[in-house]
Amino acid sequence: MACPTSSARQRQAQAARCLPRSDVEQAEESCPEKHWIEVRLVKEPDRSKRPPWWPSDRLRDYRDEKFTAETPIGLLEEETERGGAWRLDDIPAGACTFEFDRFFDDIIEYFRTKSV
Repeated sequence: MACPTSSARQRQAQAARCLPRSDVEQAEESCPEKHWIEVRLVKEPDRSKRPPWWPSDRLRDYRDEKFTAETPIGLLEEETERGGAWRLDDIPAGACTFEFDRFFDDIIEYFRTKSV
């Protein structure tokens, strides 16, 4: 015979009555709460004139922009998708950091090729 359900307290009390004693005594392990994170690169208009070492605006939508992401599940090397976005689902809670290297690589290249 199935136990009727109504509220959380009633369900717990009914479970204790309906389940065999060995099942009730076993500790329940709660499922870890899963989270998601999304990053999106968005073009903003220049607020002032760019210095000469600043990378040129390549008129790109930041698709295929390579980056590294340190996430609760480990270090990932990824690329943005269409529209400059990338998303990671079903991860445990924790800190995430992102590093987009192309921008800095362009600055380093400028100084490497120019005499300063």
